[in-house]
Amino acid sequence: MKKISRKNLFDITEKIALITGSSRGLGLILARGLGEAGATLILNGRNRETLNRAVTQLNQEGLTAYGYAFNVTNRKEIQDAIEHINLGLLKNAGLSFKKEVIVTGGCARSSLVRKILADILDMRVLYLKGDSRADYADAWLAGKGVGVFSDYRLMKKKLKILDTYEPDPELHGYYCNIFETVYKELYPCLKNLFQ
Repeated sequence: MKKISRKNLFDITEKIALITGSSRGLGLILARGLGEAGATLILNGRNRETLNRAVTQLNQEGLTAYGYAFNVTNRKEIQDAIEHINLGLLKNAGLSFKKEVIVTGGCARSSLVRKILADILDMRVLYLKGDSRADYADAWLAGKGVGVFSDYRLMKKKLKILDTYEPDPELHGYYCNIFETVYKELYPCLKNLFQ
C-alpha cells in the first residue's frame, strides 16, 4: 500500500497563498503548513518588524515567503496592497521583464520620445525602420501559437533596427521619483473614476 504523506495529500505547488494575521501564532503555523505543501506564501500583518522576522524565518526554512503589512479591515490599505503584491510577485519570482522594447511609428518617430521612453522604462529602446502594422505582428503571433514558428526571436531577425537608445539609470531614478510623487497625489483623487 502506498504511504500517504501530507505532501501528496495536499499539494498546492505553484499556488499562491495569502494568509492574514500570519506574522506570528496560528497564522504563522498555517502559513508554514501551506508552504510545506508547496505554496508561495504572502504573509500579512500590521507590524512590519514582526512580519519581516516571520518572512525571514520561513525563507530560512526553505519556503518561499513575502510579507506585506496592511490592515485587513481597511479597504484602501487592502486595495493598495493588492496592487503592489501582483508586480512584487512577478519580480520576486525571478520573472524577468524584457530589457528592450521595439518601437515604430507614431510618437516613436521622435528621437526625444524614444530617449525618454528608454529612461522611464529602464530598457533599451530599438527603433524600427519604417512603420510596422498590427497585422504583421498578428501573423507572427498566430504562427507562434499554432507551432509554425518555434520562437519569437525569429521575428526579431526579420526586423531592421535603425537606432538604439540605452537607458540612463540616473534619469530613470529621476522619472521614478516624479511618477511616485504625482501618483500619490493623483491616485486618491481619480481612483473612483476607474471602479
